[in-house]
Amino acid sequence: MTGIEQQHNELEERLNNLKSKGVITRYYTRHDGDYLATHCYFQTDNRYFPWELQIWDENREYKNRFEHARHDKEHRKLKGE
Repeated sequence: MTGIEQQHNELEERLNNLKSKGVITRYYTRHDGDYLATHCYFQTDNRYFPWELQIWDENREYKNRFEHARHDKEHRKLKGE
């Protein structure tokens, strides 16, 4: 979907509404270098499989995928994998 970044306030309002209804447990927007996405979490506690939804603008798909790969590589390196 395009236009997510321009609709950030509306997205945040909707996510706050979903959080207040207990549909999502938390969310945050991460802006790190070329990466920009809103992460939403649906699990209520550790008894459930954690599920994350990432919302990003279609125009950022290439940059976000590249940044994800870079982040994973750095994370594995820090863990000694």
